[in-house]
Amino acid sequence: MPVTIDSLTAAELYALGGAAGVTYLFGLPEREQLALIDPDCAEKAKDGLIKKGVLTSDGKMTDAAFQLAEALKYYQKSKEYARFNNVMCAFLPDDDEHIIAITEIKAETAYTVDFLEKRQVYLTIISAVSFLLREPREKDQTFSLKRMSLKERAEVSEMDLTNEEVLAVETFKRAPEHQPTHDGLHEAAFYFTKGEDFVAVDPLHDRYEWISLHMLNKRLFDTLKIVYGKRRALND
Repeated sequence: MPVTIDSLTAAELYALGGAAGVTYLFGLPEREQLALIDPDCAEKAKDGLIKKGVLTSDGKMTDAAFQLAEALKYYQKSKEYARFNNVMCAFLPDDDEHIIAITEIKAETAYTVDFLEKRQVYLTIISAVSFLLREPREKDQTFSLKRMSLKERAEVSEMDLTNEEVLAVETFKRAPEHQPTHDGLHEAAFYFTKGEDFVAVDPLHDRYEWISLHMLNKRLFDTLKIVYGKRRALND
Protein backbone atom coordinates (compact mmCIF):
# COMPACT_ATOMS: atom_id res chain seq x y z
CA MET A 1 0.00 0.00 0.00
CA PRO A 2 1.45 3.44 -0.89
CA VAL A 3 2.20 5.86 1.92
CA THR A 4 0.07 9.03 1.78
CA ILE A 5 0.91 11.26 4.72
CA ASP A 6 -0.56 14.68 4.03
CA SER A 7 -1.06 15.05 7.76
CA LEU A 8 -1.47 13.03 10.94
CA THR A 9 -3.77 13.47 13.91
CA ALA A 10 -2.41 13.92 17.43
CA ALA A 11 -3.65 10.43 18.32
CA GLU A 12 -1.85 8.97 15.28
CA LEU A 13 1.38 10.70 16.31
CA TYR A 14 1.13 9.27 19.82
CA ALA A 15 0.32 5.82 18.39
CA LEU A 16 3.48 5.97 16.27
CA GLY A 17 5.61 7.50 18.98
CA GLY A 18 4.47 4.89 21.48
CA ALA A 19 6.67 2.35 19.68
CA ALA A 20 9.67 4.51 20.66
CA GLY A 21 8.51 5.25 24.21
CA VAL A 22 6.98 8.65 23.40
CA THR A 23 4.39 9.76 25.94
CA TYR A 24 4.44 13.57 25.58
CA LEU A 25 4.80 15.84 22.56
CA PHE A 26 5.32 19.55 23.14
CA GLY A 27 2.57 21.65 21.57
CA LEU A 28 0.09 18.79 21.16
CA PRO A 29 -2.84 17.81 23.38
CA GLU A 30 -1.78 15.25 25.97
CA ARG A 31 -2.57 11.58 25.41
CA GLU A 32 -4.79 11.43 28.47
CA GLN A 33 -6.78 14.42 27.23
CA LEU A 34 -7.34 12.75 23.86
CA ALA A 35 -8.49 9.52 25.52
CA LEU A 36 -10.85 11.44 27.77
CA ILE A 37 -12.46 13.18 24.80
CA ASP A 38 -12.63 9.99 22.72
CA PRO A 39 -12.03 6.64 24.48
CA ASP A 40 -11.70 4.96 21.06
CA CYS A 41 -9.01 7.35 19.79
CA ALA A 42 -6.20 4.77 19.94
CA GLU A 43 -8.09 2.26 17.78
CA LYS A 44 -9.16 5.00 15.36
CA ALA A 45 -5.53 6.16 15.17
CA LYS A 46 -4.38 2.66 14.24
CA ASP A 47 -7.07 2.41 11.53
CA GLY A 48 -6.08 5.83 10.21
CA LEU A 49 -2.40 4.87 10.02
CA ILE A 50 -3.29 1.70 8.11
CA LYS A 51 -5.39 3.68 5.62
CA LYS A 52 -2.51 6.09 5.08
CA GLY A 53 -0.09 3.22 4.52
CA VAL A 54 2.03 4.12 7.54
CA LEU A 55 1.17 0.76 9.12
CA THR A 56 0.67 -2.45 7.17
CA SER A 57 -2.81 -3.96 6.84
CA ASP A 58 -2.11 -6.14 9.89
CA GLY A 59 -0.86 -3.17 11.93
CA LYS A 60 2.90 -3.61 11.61
CA MET A 61 5.38 -0.74 11.26
CA THR A 62 6.55 0.28 7.80
CA ASP A 63 9.85 2.06 7.09
CA ALA A 64 7.96 5.36 7.12
CA ALA A 65 6.49 4.49 10.52
CA PHE A 66 9.94 3.71 11.96
CA GLN A 67 11.32 7.00 10.63
CA LEU A 68 8.44 9.00 12.11
CA ALA A 69 8.69 7.19 15.45
CA GLU A 70 12.42 7.94 15.58
CA ALA A 71 11.79 11.63 14.83
CA LEU A 72 9.14 11.80 17.55
CA LYS A 73 11.52 10.16 20.02
CA TYR A 74 14.12 12.89 19.43
CA TYR A 75 11.38 15.53 19.54
CA GLN A 76 10.35 14.33 23.00
CA LYS A 77 13.96 14.10 24.25
CA SER A 78 14.76 17.71 23.35
CA LYS A 79 15.61 20.07 26.20
CA GLU A 80 14.59 23.20 24.27
CA TYR A 81 11.62 24.09 22.11
CA ALA A 82 10.43 27.11 20.16
CA ARG A 83 7.03 27.83 18.69
CA PHE A 84 6.37 30.22 15.80
CA ASN A 85 2.58 30.45 15.42
CA ASN A 86 1.69 26.92 14.26
CA VAL A 87 5.25 25.59 13.90
CA MET A 88 6.72 23.80 16.93
CA CYS A 89 10.47 23.21 16.84
CA ALA A 90 12.59 20.84 18.91
CA PHE A 91 16.32 21.58 19.05
CA LEU A 92 18.78 18.72 18.69
CA PRO A 93 21.75 18.67 21.09
CA ASP A 94 24.25 17.34 18.54
CA ASP A 95 23.04 19.14 15.42
CA ASP A 96 23.37 22.93 15.08
CA GLU A 97 21.89 23.09 11.58
CA HIS A 98 18.60 21.17 11.88
CA ILE A 99 15.49 20.91 14.03
CA ILE A 100 12.53 18.56 14.20
CA ALA A 101 9.35 20.49 13.45
CA ILE A 102 5.75 19.58 14.13
CA THR A 103 3.50 21.89 12.14
CA GLU A 104 -0.14 22.29 13.10
CA ILE A 105 -2.05 22.25 9.80
CA LYS A 106 -5.48 22.37 11.44
CA ALA A 107 -5.95 23.37 15.07
CA GLU A 108 -5.45 20.32 17.31
CA THR A 109 -6.48 17.87 14.57
CA ALA A 110 -3.87 17.71 11.77
CA TYR A 111 -0.07 17.85 11.94
CA THR A 112 3.05 17.17 9.90
CA VAL A 113 6.45 16.05 11.20
CA ASP A 114 9.65 17.12 9.44
CA PHE A 115 13.41 17.11 9.90
CA LEU A 116 14.35 20.56 8.63
CA GLU A 117 17.28 22.88 8.21
CA LYS A 118 16.87 25.92 10.41
CA ARG A 119 17.06 28.13 7.31
CA GLN A 120 13.93 26.39 5.99
CA VAL A 121 12.09 27.24 9.19
CA TYR A 122 13.13 30.89 8.95
CA LEU A 123 12.08 31.12 5.31
CA THR A 124 8.75 29.47 6.15
CA ILE A 125 8.11 32.05 8.88
CA ILE A 126 8.87 35.10 6.74
CA SER A 127 6.85 33.73 3.81
CA ALA A 128 3.83 33.21 6.08
CA VAL A 129 4.00 36.62 7.82
CA SER A 130 3.92 39.32 5.18
CA PHE A 131 5.14 42.23 7.33
CA LEU A 132 8.47 40.43 7.74
CA LEU A 133 9.02 40.87 4.00
CA ARG A 134 8.85 44.66 4.14
CA GLU A 135 11.86 46.66 3.09
CA PRO A 136 13.66 48.24 6.07
CA ARG A 137 12.85 51.91 6.52
CA GLU A 138 15.37 54.63 7.20
CA LYS A 139 13.79 54.85 10.64
CA ASP A 140 14.70 51.21 11.32
CA GLN A 141 18.38 52.15 11.17
CA THR A 142 18.04 54.62 14.05
CA PHE A 143 16.88 52.32 16.87
CA SER A 144 16.46 48.68 17.89
CA LEU A 145 13.91 48.80 20.70
CA LYS A 146 12.02 51.70 22.20
CA ARG A 147 9.71 51.53 25.20
CA MET A 148 6.23 52.87 24.46
CA SER A 149 4.82 55.89 26.21
CA LEU A 150 1.74 55.35 28.37
CA LYS A 151 -0.44 56.84 25.64
CA GLU A 152 1.09 54.63 22.93
CA ARG A 153 0.77 51.56 25.12
CA ALA A 154 -2.92 52.30 25.77
CA GLU A 155 -3.59 52.69 22.06
CA VAL A 156 -1.81 49.43 21.20
CA SER A 157 -3.44 47.45 23.99
CA GLU A 158 -6.87 48.48 22.67
CA MET A 159 -6.18 47.27 19.13
CA ASP A 160 -8.44 44.55 17.78
CA LEU A 161 -6.04 41.98 16.34
CA THR A 162 -8.71 39.49 15.26
CA ASN A 163 -8.10 40.08 11.57
CA GLU A 164 -4.52 41.28 11.83
CA GLU A 165 -1.32 39.38 11.13
CA VAL A 166 0.39 38.40 14.37
CA LEU A 167 3.56 36.42 14.88
CA ALA A 168 3.52 34.63 18.22
CA VAL A 169 6.89 33.31 19.38
CA GLU A 170 7.40 31.16 22.46
CA THR A 171 10.48 29.42 23.81
CA PHE A 172 10.65 26.69 26.42
CA LYS A 173 13.71 25.31 28.13
CA ARG A 174 13.31 22.29 30.38
CA ALA A 175 14.55 22.42 33.94
CA PRO A 176 17.89 20.73 34.59
CA GLU A 177 17.46 17.13 35.70
CA HIS A 178 19.34 17.84 38.94
CA GLN A 179 16.81 20.59 39.79
CA PRO A 180 13.44 18.76 39.79
CA THR A 181 11.65 21.63 41.56
CA HIS A 182 12.69 24.12 38.86
CA ASP A 183 9.89 25.02 36.42
CA GLY A 184 12.22 25.60 33.47
CA LEU A 185 12.29 28.75 31.37
CA HIS A 186 9.36 30.08 29.34
CA GLU A 187 9.47 33.26 27.25
CA ALA A 188 6.84 34.67 24.92
CA ALA A 189 6.38 37.58 22.54
CA PHE A 190 3.79 38.80 20.06
CA TYR A 191 4.79 40.82 17.01
CA PHE A 192 2.44 42.82 14.80
CA THR A 193 2.19 46.21 13.15
CA LYS A 194 0.49 49.51 13.87
CA GLY A 195 0.50 51.43 10.64
CA GLU A 196 4.08 51.30 9.37
CA ASP A 197 5.53 50.58 12.81
CA PHE A 198 6.46 47.22 14.29
CA VAL A 199 5.17 46.27 17.74
CA ALA A 200 6.66 43.82 20.25
CA VAL A 201 4.61 42.74 23.27
CA ASP A 202 5.98 40.56 26.05
CA PRO A 203 2.84 39.26 27.81
CA LEU A 204 4.74 37.54 30.60
CA HIS A 205 6.43 40.77 31.72
CA ASP A 206 3.72 43.17 30.52
CA ARG A 207 6.19 45.01 28.27
CA TYR A 208 5.18 47.01 25.17
CA GLU A 209 7.88 48.23 22.77
CA TRP A 210 8.45 49.52 19.27
CA ILE A 211 10.88 47.24 17.48
CA SER A 212 12.92 47.76 14.33
CA LEU A 213 12.73 45.25 11.50
CA HIS A 214 16.43 44.56 12.04
CA MET A 215 15.88 43.65 15.69
CA LEU A 216 12.80 41.59 14.89
CA ASN A 217 14.79 39.49 12.43
CA LYS A 218 17.65 39.19 14.90
CA ARG A 219 15.24 37.86 17.52
CA LEU A 220 14.00 35.22 15.08
CA PHE A 221 17.58 34.21 14.37
CA ASP A 222 18.41 34.10 18.08
CA THR A 223 15.36 31.95 18.78
CA LEU A 224 16.39 29.53 16.05
CA LYS A 225 20.00 29.68 17.27
CA ILE A 226 21.29 30.94 13.91
CA VAL A 227 24.13 33.45 13.77
CA TYR A 228 22.51 36.67 12.51
CA GLY A 229 25.42 37.41 10.19
CA LYS A 230 24.33 34.40 8.10
CA ARG A 231 21.13 36.11 7.00
CA ARG A 232 22.41 37.03 3.54
CA ALA A 233 23.36 33.41 2.87
CA LEU A 234 19.94 32.22 3.99
CA ASN A 235 18.23 34.41 1.43
CA ASP A 236 20.48 33.37 -1.45
